Amino acid sequence: MEKGESYVQYGVLSQQGAIEALTKLNGSLHWKENCKILDVGCGPGNVTYDYILPKLPRSTKEIIGIDISPDYIKYAELHYGKHPIFAYKLMDIVNGDVPNEYEQHFDYVVSFLCFQQFSNHKAAFEKIKRMLKSGGEMLCYFPTSTKSTELFTFLAKQQKWNQYLCNYEMHCSPYKDSVDVESDVRRFVTDMQFKIVFFNYEERHYEFMDKNLPCTYFR
Repeated sequence: MEKGESYVQYGVLSQQGAIEALTKLNGSLHWKENCKILDVGCGPGNVTYDYILPKLPRSTKEIIGIDISPDYIKYAELHYGKHPIFAYKLMDIVNGDVPNEYEQHFDYVVSFLCFQQFSNHKAAFEKIKRMLKSGGEMLCYFPTSTKSTELFTFLAKQQKWNQYLCNYEMHCSPYKDSVDVESDVRRFVTDMQFKIVFFNYEERHYEFMDKNLPCTYFR
């Protein structure tokens, strides 16, 4: 579970992302009584537990976290799984199957800093549509492009590194080269038959002062 512990210790962006998204949505998002929530790309589970749970009605029935990483799921189960409304499941939102019990099951889907890690948003949205109840809502927060994406793009063109990065675009946001991100995102979401209630796109800069962070986070 070393990966989960490292993410909790150094994953400040996911924590800041949750705080920023919830702050901007204050007044626009009204959690239903007795709601059921799915956290896509839950990681080690700390963000949902620390930042989402306190804002939910006490009548909330269920919070399910899914992630592709076994280490994250194990960490989440160990640290948060004893809470009566929390459960975790190993699941690939792009290539995995939707469990029968998740069909039209959730009132809300939330996701923080997950969707920048894969390009096939269509497959993910199709699965989310199947898991949301009629009239369900989705809150998604992710960067459309990052400096690390630019670095991978550069390295993929270098003979020394291209053999290791031949499929790197599968693990990047589909908007990394977009010249009009807002229009492209709005068009995609509309094509997927979702209605946009709130949309915010802005450029952000973050500095990592801990020199050990890259080595710890990516090992």
